[in-house]
Amino acid sequence: MILLSPDQARDYAVPLIKQTMGEEIGNWAAYEFSECEDTDLWGLWDMDVLVCIAGIGAEISPKKVWLGYLAVHPDRRKQGLATRGLAFVEAEMANRGYRWCLVETYVAPEFDAALELYRSRGYKHIGDLADYLDDGADIVYFRKQLSP
Repeated sequence: MILLSPDQARDYAVPLIKQTMGEEIGNWAAYEFSECEDTDLWGLWDMDVLVCIAGIGAEISPKKVWLGYLAVHPDRRKQGLATRGLAFVEAEMANRGYRWCLVETYVAPEFDAALELYRSRGYKHIGDLADYLDDGADIVYFRKQLSP
């Protein structure tokens, strides 16, 4: 995976996020990549197409950090790319001294695979917030203790 520059994040990752997670989340990502310095984002390319992104988001404490973004191009799903991207950022988080990865995702059909992925990778459900997105989708929180 290759660390994306802020311009690459805006030009390539934001369209992928909008395509996979919807306009509302994509617009938030565009804001984050333009105005915030909180996210390190890596991408996996196939020729000139960004097929997977995974990132480290904002630090909560010296031992806890948010997963930035995780998305796979719709044409490249079911090939293990999300697992690969998630494992990559988990290792990077652990290398940086973080012990906990926190994730927020949503209860909506386009997020079903993400919910399954997090559960299968050892993430534990820690809470919900109802009616979070404009379309009424609930937000779901997970966390995982990282290997030292």
